[in-house]
Amino acid sequence: MHAPTPPPAPQSNASRHPATDVREPATLGVANGKTANGQTVSGGPRPSISAPSHTLILYTRPLHPELVQMKARKTVQLKGLGTGPSRITGAAEFEAWLTPLGHMLRYQTRTHCFCELVTDRDAGLPTSGVAFSVPAIGEKDHEQLFAEACVLYTTSLQTETLPPPIYQTTYREMLELADEVDALVHTWSLPSSPGGKEGRCLSMLELQRFDDEMHAQSTHMYPVGGLVLRTQTVFQRV
Repeated sequence: MHAPTPPPAPQSNASRHPATDVREPATLGVANGKTANGQTVSGGPRPSISAPSHTLILYTRPLHPELVQMKARKTVQLKGLGTGPSRITGAAEFEAWLTPLGHMLRYQTRTHCFCELVTDRDAGLPTSGVAFSVPAIGEKDHEQLFAEACVLYTTSLQTETLPPPIYQTTYREMLELADEVDALVHTWSLPSSPGGKEGRCLSMLELQRFDDEMHAQSTHMYPVGGLVLRTQTVFQRV
């Protein structure tokens, strides 16, 4: 006598219902951007409400402006000379572009161009001319000398996750600091809470110019998980 055949196992919800992307449309949300001279920029697509994952990339080539969603911009002319044996003459130009949850820095000499990109995009990025790339998570430091260009690039990054009360306090402190130092800053709210304190996001760039150096400090804040990403970058003529 044969044992009865067991009934087939019921299908799981996942097999009955195909997986779908439940993220909010990227075009939702309320945004405000302030340039260095106080101009306001609004509108445009927004990051999804899922926690972002960033990458820091250094390119030895120019990047097309359409690669990033610029919210604020500042250009600085540098007239210093290198201090090393080559003593390259001619001015250098530095340009900073602020984007939602990221930035791009361009350091242009007479013969060379360097671009630092911090982005939460994971596709569609240029692969040619990459000198350095690292996931922007935890604590990292990097220094790289480009002898032919007589340029020393130094960067450090740090991420942390803050509980909501500390996140909100840090958010307010960053806005106050941005006013004090005339930084580039862009703020917006997540689609789930337009105008609400819990959904406030911020990207900020503080720039400092010296004779042969350009310093840039960034802060990018995202309330999902209380994410705060900070970077410090120096381009130096040597």
